[in-house]
Amino acid sequence: LALTVARRLAEGAVDAPAPAGVIVMAPWLDLANDNARIQETGQRDPYHEHRMLDAAAASYAGRTPLGDPDLSPINADLSVLGPLHLTAGTKDVFLTDARVLKARLSEQDVDLRYREIAGRIGSLVRLRRGEDMKRMLDEQTDFLREVLQGA
Repeated sequence: LALTVARRLAEGAVDAPAPAGVIVMAPWLDLANDNARIQETGQRDPYHEHRMLDAAAASYAGRTPLGDPDLSPINADLSVLGPLHLTAGTKDVFLTDARVLKARLSEQDVDLRYREIAGRIGSLVRLRRGEDMKRMLDEQTDFLREVLQGA
């Protein structure tokens, strides 16, 4: 959702300024779950079981096709985005899609900071400890300072 909102604002779809930067962590980038490798990481992430994701996607999308770029930003032209900080865990179900997005954003010359951390990010980032988490939070803080000073 964050990438779609940022893209739509940057495209001028709404009379509002685009964000100075966007931070996304283990984002769900493809509601169709079309990436063949999602099964590999899905087996390691008990919180995002594949059938549950399919049901949630269908409920959220309604009649809109799951591959629609507004629902699945991995299918969108994101070249209009400003600076982006993307983080994924090595055991997150969405890791492969994060890697695909990283490659696409690089091809589109989007200002991207990318971090993979060991394990799963999960929804309780502040409760996780460890050097990877500290580094990620420090990088995100630096990123925010940088983009907000330039805004």
